[in-house]
Amino acid sequence: MTRQILISVISGIILLITGLLIGKEIESYDLQERYFDVQFATENLSEITGHDVDIAFDSISIENLQRVEISLFNFNDHDVKDLKFFIELYGEQDGEVKILNETLFGYDGNPEIVHSINSVSASNKPSGIKNGYHLDIAKNGPYEAPTFRATYFIDAKDISKYKITILNDGYEDREYSYYNYSKSSQFPKGFTDHWWFWPSYVVLLLVIFLIALIIIHRIPNQKWRARYEEFMPELIIFIRKSKKEPKLEKVLDMYSELNNHYLWKRSNKLIRFINNYKPSKKLMKKKD
Repeated sequence: MTRQILISVISGIILLITGLLIGKEIESYDLQERYFDVQFATENLSEITGHDVDIAFDSISIENLQRVEISLFNFNDHDVKDLKFFIELYGEQDGEVKILNETLFGYDGNPEIVHSINSVSASNKPSGIKNGYHLDIAKNGPYEAPTFRATYFIDAKDISKYKITILNDGYEDREYSYYNYSKSSQFPKGFTDHWWFWPSYVVLLLVIFLIALIIIHRIPNQKWRARYEEFMPELIIFIRKSKKEPKLEKVLDMYSELNNHYLWKRSNKLIRFINNYKPSKKLMKKKD
């Protein structure tokens, strides 16, 4: 009984440790910082030919026409509702900055889920502009599908830098990288790549181990005939030597002792320890 209790206690401790590890993993997963990847591209259309070119935009002559495209990608494991953020565009050269045209799209090219935020404070950069946007839903998706895209035509000498400010708690921005996508929940994963695989694997092995112990302890030995042929004569001798008809309880005790002795002879030390097999003192004295 003591050995069985010890095995139960050890199994319970292993299960408790495994549960704590899984809980810690889930907690760290829930509390980790989430990101939106930002892809930024700019092009000075006035310099694409290498010569002085006069460009007219809505019949207005533009000396420095910049085309700026900025995209947000959601590689998180869930969609984000009511995403709010600021986009600040600026350059290293001083000068007036003027947005000539702005085109906004949400996921899958849907413009209806993107709204501008009014009353946005001005950029603190001398040659910068700052706009705010509200996205009804920032859907997660693969590396080629941005959840938000803005294209600007800007009259400015230089627009080579940007700053994104995510207003939703728990989210930050980072530079777009395919590596980020490959480590995200959107990247097609193998079965063993999921965070829950190894904790589940440990639990499964433990369950199999416990079931094996139960089977070894409970299922009768398949060589029961050979077992009975060896110790049944000893049981018969015990009954015949009794002066009176032995009580059923004593017969069962003797049967259990002989059976235990038989199993002890045919098992290794580990199985003996697990199942508490012991030799029969009567048979051992007889052997001596």
